[in-house]
Amino acid sequence: MPTVSKLTKAKVALVIDQPFFATVLMKLKLIERTDLPTKTMATDGLNIYYDPKFVEDHAVDELKFVLCHEVLHVAYEHMARRGGRHTEKWNHACDYVINDVLSKCEKVGRMPEGGLLNPQLVANGTTSEGVYKLLPEPEEGDDGGGGDIGGRYRGLGEGQPLDDHLDPPDMTEAEKEERSGKVQEIMAEAAQAAKMVGKLPAHLKELIDDMLSADHDWEDKLREYMSAPAKIERTFKRPNRRYIWSGLYLPSRGGNRLRQVVIAKDESGSCSNDDQKWFNGTTKKVREDTHPLNTEVLSFTTKITHHEHLDEYDDWIDTTRHGSGGTCIAPVFDRIMEEGWTPDCLIILTDLYIDDFPDIPPDYPVLWVTTSNYTDAPFGEVVKMHNDR
Repeated sequence: MPTVSKLTKAKVALVIDQPFFATVLMKLKLIERTDLPTKTMATDGLNIYYDPKFVEDHAVDELKFVLCHEVLHVAYEHMARRGGRHTEKWNHACDYVINDVLSKCEKVGRMPEGGLLNPQLVANGTTSEGVYKLLPEPEEGDDGGGGDIGGRYRGLGEGQPLDDHLDPPDMTEAEKEERSGKVQEIMAEAAQAAKMVGKLPAHLKELIDDMLSADHDWEDKLREYMSAPAKIERTFKRPNRRYIWSGLYLPSRGGNRLRQVVIAKDESGSCSNDDQKWFNGTTKKVREDTHPLNTEVLSFTTKITHHEHLDEYDDWIDTTRHGSGGTCIAPVFDRIMEEGWTPDCLIILTDLYIDDFPDIPPDYPVLWVTTSNYTDAPFGEVVKMHNDR
């Protein structure tokens, strides 16, 4: 059967059996390429590429599975989430998660031989980021590229990914947000189409709902939590000292201000460099949204690795990672007590892999913002950042 005919047959089968995947595929470009490193299929986050020999060598039922597999790479925005991680190790982690999802769905075809499937690993890691942390480190000299099978990252030795992850084009932050918004729109439309014909499995519905809400729930909660006591006004009662040196007497922010906020960033080994970037971005966002008079930023592992004081006029924050290793939260609460701080709130950016919670809750509000599926804390409020897979 000709290559295009086989792919068309696989897509038509999905229209009947799994309209969610079929609707997404209709929105994505399917492009032939003969230069893919693994000679299989690939995605750059918005397009799907295929090697004609791979299509020729596999049954329609297997192609159906791989097409669904590529759709989930796009849905979970795996290319954008990779960051500075090792490319092939990240692909392994993402494939374990996606194949686990598809193994629980009906009528999505069958996984080609040699694909990555380990339900226990996914149960332990829960997300692609979590599974990535559980996989072995690449061998020395492996730069993370694709290429010859003999030189590829071997992971747990259980097989290889079904595809390649191609680098997305260079984009500005605005373009990245626009692209992410486009993906969200496609997923929402596809989910609605599947619901209308009663063919959106409950398991898949839960995952799609998570994807569509992941980047908003925690931000809304954080904004609500921080902004309620922080009504910002402009007043001349206290001049803006940023401009006094130039002879300008301008109003400063007044109103019901947050007097002091403490932000604690988890630098333990279980929090990746990408997590650190997100922690830094969230710290900046908290200050921009609420304009506290004073911010104390604590980095911690089993001890306080760095302390930075910021007043309301400071723009810059230190983005250096100061430590790694284990996790203890006690030093954060100890430092607050030692310094005699009485914060309006404490925000802890962490994965919540913590087992030394204080026995007695503090007398100030605590907000735990977690990047993992761990959401249990003995006091305070917990919001989850990563609902994606």
